[in-house]
Amino acid sequence: MMDPWESVVGFATIWTAHLGRRYGVLKVLGELRRPLSSSELAKTTGLNPETVRLWCEAASKLGLIGKRGGRYYLPSRIRSMLLDERDPRYVGGALSYLALRSLDFHLFDVLFRPESGTKGKARHLSEAFREATKWDHLVFFEHVVHDVRGLERRLDDGARALDLGCGTGGWAMELCSRYPNVTAVGVDLDEGAIAEARRRAKEAGLSGRVRFVAAYGESLGLKDEFDLVYLGEVLCVAEDRLGLLMSAHRALKPGGHVIVAEGLSDRTDSLRHDRLLKFLALDYALQGGSMLSKRELSSLLKRAGFRIEKLIHSGGGLWFVVAKKARVAVEDFRSPHANSDELTAKAPRVAGR
Repeated sequence: MMDPWESVVGFATIWTAHLGRRYGVLKVLGELRRPLSSSELAKTTGLNPETVRLWCEAASKLGLIGKRGGRYYLPSRIRSMLLDERDPRYVGGALSYLALRSLDFHLFDVLFRPESGTKGKARHLSEAFREATKWDHLVFFEHVVHDVRGLERRLDDGARALDLGCGTGGWAMELCSRYPNVTAVGVDLDEGAIAEARRRAKEAGLSGRVRFVAAYGESLGLKDEFDLVYLGEVLCVAEDRLGLLMSAHRALKPGGHVIVAEGLSDRTDSLRHDRLLKFLALDYALQGGSMLSKRELSSLLKRAGFRIEKLIHSGGGLWFVVAKKARVAVEDFRSPHANSDELTAKAPRVAGR
């Protein structure tokens, strides 16, 4: 039986951690690695001293930071979990995702009572998605790449990659940063996210190797052009899942791989993972989507013409499904969203990732 009081404390912990990450207080404590007073923290971060004092008191009571002689410090374990995006224990992005998503939960009004009015825009979804997928990217680059036979060598040699549902471009830019010979294209129907991705790529000096396009993934007329297609937690909210996977199949060169990262329901999930996934199913419904099972995803990939090679569980219900383009061509498919055969096709701006 759950303890409602602990749930209240948990929600407070999520928001306190997110605020510490967002305003750089945790980063300062993590970088200096020595106890600081709240006034020293406020001076270093340029933040309001009274607000920083209140945050420090809350964070110490919630166990996020330590307190010794009126000064605060960040324990190494918490530093790894909240700040180090390359640490397997990292959960900072997940905490920020939940905090940011809660800012859009007023949209549940229409989901529960469809007659109550017109659904608004999820204004914080792109930022929340960027925070959540940092863990996905870590697992992909630290583990999945090495587990797929021949993939790392192909990336070293200069593969072409396509990121369908790229959001603000984090995966494509990380790929190009790690592998200097790779070129990538990111596609998303959210024009705001694409504008942010282009800005970030320019700042990182990657504009010449990664290109971002506002379009429906299902509408692309690409064929036999890419060595790798990545779909990071986008099928769960895609309007046409089969059409998107068929587009990925057509875009791949013979023998190319599609790698799908998704939170998948599974009967063997631990109680902790199962509880989180059940909430995420509700969150996906708010985004107009639904959670897939391993069986459903496997069926979709096979129907789209892929041969599944490997399923990799990274923890927390997140799976990476690796599939190879079958040499047998899939049936011709035309998406109801298709309005151009060009990569530069523009899509209507819609709320989403």
